[in-house]
Amino acid sequence: MSTAPAPRSLRHLQSQALAVALLGVVAMPAAAQMSPAAFMDACRTSANNTVILRESLKLQGSFTGETYSTSTGCTVFLAPDAAFELDTLTLRFGGPFALVGSSKGRLVAAKAVLDASAINLRFDREEGQLEINEGQLVARNGDFSATFAGKGRLEMKNSGGWTRGGIRSRGAVRFATGPFFTGSVSDSGIEGGAGIRLDILGSDTEWKIEKSTLNVSNFTFAGAAPVTFGPFAIQSSAFKAKVEISDTNLRFASQTVDMRLAGAESSLLLNNVSSQTGSQSIYLGAPGEKGVVLIERPLFLGNPEISVQSGASGATAVIGNPGTLTAQQRVSVSTGAGGSCAVTPSSMLTAPQVDACR
Repeated sequence: MSTAPAPRSLRHLQSQALAVALLGVVAMPAAAQMSPAAFMDACRTSANNTVILRESLKLQGSFTGETYSTSTGCTVFLAPDAAFELDTLTLRFGGPFALVGSSKGRLVAAKAVLDASAINLRFDREEGQLEINEGQLVARNGDFSATFAGKGRLEMKNSGGWTRGGIRSRGAVRFATGPFFTGSVSDSGIEGGAGIRLDILGSDTEWKIEKSTLNVSNFTFAGAAPVTFGPFAIQSSAFKAKVEISDTNLRFASQTVDMRLAGAESSLLLNNVSSQTGSQSIYLGAPGEKGVVLIERPLFLGNPEISVQSGASGATAVIGNPGTLTAQQRVSVSTGAGGSCAVTPSSMLTAPQVDACR
């Protein structure tokens, strides 16, 4: 481990990385040989608690409870093609943890826990990747955020469930994704004490969430703080985006549920998705010109209303039995003048006012 200015191989990092390097940030020429304890010591002692990885680093433990701690936070800059991998151990930071990845940068948590006051992951160049397998990323006081440039990828599997999240934040959980992004969440959990938000900022993006639990509250933090709730939002104006959610429970979604893919050729597919806590309002839509909304076997309770909508030449279908869309005031299912619309059976819509494909 040595103190050095940013090497030539790091010139493609953001200007911020170069600036902190000139201030004496700890860089590690033999990163592959760093021990977990040495890495945490580098975070603690380096200027601005910032570490630059010139090459991939894997921190290996023998069991998940093997814990390495520092009272500080840490910011990690990844050189192009570099990965920061955590395997079968716990890293605990007293302050916030941030990661800035260059092109093809990767963060991997396999049977590992990364615990910090807040977590901010920025894959600012193309092909950034976040992989979580039987792992946890925990922002115990603040927000969790992950931003991806073009061709980014998120894969989370077998991580958390209804009792805890593979991604867990006392504040909000936010994802922002660029073009050609793919996101996959399976057999996992996400918890955002101030809500969960997916912002789709680029076309040809796909999200698939299956067999998972999305806690829109601080469910597992509530013993140490008052219970909080937040909205669940999926927002996109990109020309083409696809979101598919199946066998998934939106728990404690007492505020708004707003899934809105406004691009001309976007699609929203929900299969056996439930939200039973009486959300303030529920909007499930792809209102762009050729938007498609397909909802199978839903269980949504709205207070006061639920709206399902596709675009001018789009397609809307609410089908399946058992299934229900129930609201205290109004349920509306619609498409544009040139679109197609179906509700089968019609009895699955329950409210004082029901507008089914009018």
